[in-house]
Amino acid sequence: MNVAFDPRRSDALEAALADRVRSDTDPRRVRRRRRTQWLVGGGVAAAAVLSVAASAVVAGAPGWIALPGAQPGAAPSYASVPAWPRNARGQTYGAQGASPVAPDLILVEGEDASGAPVTGYVLSKDLTEAEFGGPEPTSPAQALRQQEERLRRHPDGQWLPVYASDGVTRIGRFHVGP
Repeated sequence: MNVAFDPRRSDALEAALADRVRSDTDPRRVRRRRRTQWLVGGGVAAAAVLSVAASAVVAGAPGWIALPGAQPGAAPSYASVPAWPRNARGQTYGAQGASPVAPDLILVEGEDASGAPVTGYVLSKDLTEAEFGGPEPTSPAQALRQQEERLRRHPDGQWLPVYASDGVTRIGRFHVGP
């Protein structure tokens, strides 16, 4: 294969690159691109919140869950929902892993009264409240407000009860926070 240098093609590529650089540094385009990035970021955050909210409806139901697309109007993606075991009270329990849905009781490594490691479960709703400082936020601004309030109330973090898989028998505690 014999490839020859073509000065016209080189000039065209150089002109296209120069146009692109001028376009990328145009203040109006930069502002528009930043605005788009903020909107996309907000959309992704909203999609994450909605997917978790939707997951609460099907928590523990084996099968699949539809997750909203990152862009408005985009096709949803699908994720597997684990078939966690249920205790006598009907609560699901196990490790959340990579699932977008959490079981009612989430597997954790805490400590018992003597400080020795203990494996047990925390209530998903307690963990959400401890992590977010209240119910799950519906916007990034609300998440920031809740985080500031949580840090104000619990600057050293907080301890949650650790239960056996029955969701009743307390076997230790789990630290959440800094």
